Amino acid sequence: NAIDYQGFEQSFQLSPDSKFLASRKPNGSALKIWDVKTGKLFNEIVPEKANGASATAFSADGQFFAIAISREQNGKFMFPILVLNASNWTVAGEIPGQATHATRIAFTTDRKKLVSLHDKAFAIWDLTTFGPGANPANQKVMPPVSKMKLWQAASDGETAIVERLLNEGVDPNDTDLNGNPALSYAINRGHT
Repeated sequence: NAIDYQGFEQSFQLSPDSKFLASRKPNGSALKIWDVKTGKLFNEIVPEKANGASATAFSADGQFFAIAISREQNGKFMFPILVLNASNWTVAGEIPGQATHATRIAFTTDRKKLVSLHDKAFAIWDLTTFGPGANPANQKVMPPVSKMKLWQAASDGETAIVERLLNEGVDPNDTDLNGNPALSYAINRGHT
């Protein structure tokens, strides 16, 4: 069946069971859920206070759907990710707003984590602690590539690369997910 819609859809996601197609327009936050069998609009979801949406994903079992949105809060834009229960299309929870929008999101196969890509950095969200009372501080955010390059160059003793990255503004005091700065990489490998 053909799905009859008006206008240009920017992205779409097919549910794992192929029953539903979720689509959204460019710079639009409205999410349209289509019944693939009938080709008819099944539901339209407009996240509260959303100014736009940038990425969507179904969980592998089709039980959940995530949508990265933009929302203005106190004069600043924040970019949270909403996780919807796909059985009734209600919000199951919200991953706190990040400083940059998510360009890609994906659930792990076991649905225990959600991975989002934000401005050259990955964030890995633990969905087992998701929901009321969850502490966003427990989430691990992968560092930008430039920081990882600094740690690798320090570990390898590549002083020219370390100097170039520092001159480009990479902060030598930034730490990895275990709290180690670049200097500790150099020390551990005998490059000091």
